[in-house]
Order: sequence, then C-alpha cells, then structure tokens
Amino acid sequence: MNSLIILAGGKGSRAQQKHPKQFTLLDDKDSMSRILYNQYPYKETGYSFKFDEIITVVNKDWKDLISKDILNISKVVSGGKTRTESSHLGLKACSKKCKNVLIHDAARPFVSNKIFNDCINNLKKFDSVIPIIEQKDTLIQKKNQKIQYLNRTDIKSIQTPQGFKYDLIFKAYNNMIKAETDDLQVLLKYKPNASIKFIQGSDKNFKITTQHEVELLKHLYKNKDLWKNLYE
Repeated sequence: MNSLIILAGGKGSRAQQKHPKQFTLLDDKDSMSRILYNQYPYKETGYSFKFDEIITVVNKDWKDLISKDILNISKVVSGGKTRTESSHLGLKACSKKCKNVLIHDAARPFVSNKIFNDCINNLKKFDSVIPIIEQKDTLIQKKNQKIQYLNRTDIKSIQTPQGFKYDLIFKAYNNMIKAETDDLQVLLKYKPNASIKFIQGSDKNFKITTQHEVELLKHLYKNKDLWKNLYE
C-alpha cells in the first residue's frame, strides 16, 4: 500500500500574505479546489499516478474548511508546531497496511508523475528515495569577512516528495530526539547506514516561498498550456 502525506501546515510568513501560501486562491472563485496544493488528483492537474491513500496535514485553524473541500480525496489531520511534528502526525494517520510513504510539501505544487513513480519504484530496493537537483549558481560560504568558494558539483538541492519504507521512517520519528529540517535527517539520525537512492528532481518542482513566487504561480495558472506543461 502506497501513501502520500502532504504537509500544508506552515504559516507561509515569507510570502507576506494574510493566509498561508499553500491556500492561495489562484483565481477569483471562492473555491478551495484552486488552492496552491493542486497536486491532488484533480482532473486539471493531469496526474495519472494514484495513491492508495492521501493524508493532508494542515494548521488546525484551517482543518474544518479544508476538510469540507477534499473530504472525498484526502484524510485531513491537524499539524504540529513544527514541520517535524506535522510529519509525525501524518505518519500516525497512515493506514496500518501502509508499506511505502511519500512525504511532500504542499508548497511544491508541480511534482510530476515521473518523480512519484521513481520514488515508489526505487523503494523496492532502498530504505529511502530522495529527489535532488544540481546547483547552477556559484556558491560561497561567508562567515564574517571570510569568504570560501564551494564546489557546486558536490552540493545538491533536496526536493520533496521524500520516499520511505513506512515502518522504518515511523520508527525513526518515534525515536526522534529533536526537530529536523526534513524527513531524511530524521531517518539518518535513527539509522545512519540507511540505504538511500538519490533520483533526479526537476526545476519545475520548485517551492513557492516568497510573494514574488505566489504572483508567478497566479500568472502561470492563467495560461493553461504553461500550467499543464509543468506537470509533465
């Protein structure tokens, strides 16, 4: 059984909005089906990959509203104070039959069928599957006035969804000591020798963080051809 956890509990403060960026309305219609986490299997997204269950973790203040709109698509649970707590709560809400789980950030609305499939397929052989992309910019490490240039070929950006064998990541969270910035860190603290498969991510699978990116998202939504192309 394959499960998908969508983390939509953040406040989105960097986007400078009155409401979390993952709940951004993409047009003038007062419909939560247009919110930023369009990676649900709505017809307009073009997704062909199907999960056995989807769990959406949201801020408790939004739970009732979101539940009404996606009741037939996803189970909705309240999140925690941190991303780590929200992931743990999402894992607790998974079916007892779950074997593989993907944990995805709602702020990455353009994850592709290929990434979903690559994650699930590689979990047959590995404990975890993580999408990464190359660095394009020159990178430096700046500490006070000391500057060190870094070898960008050795530095990768991690994306979501991050895939795991369910039993292993659940045990890792149950034994977690402190909050981490992503789920892979939690796994490695519990099992440093876990087998990890890094797969090719996508520039299209970008994260909506700032107000500029929210406006870009709205612009893309108005152009249906561009919007659809982002899922391919």
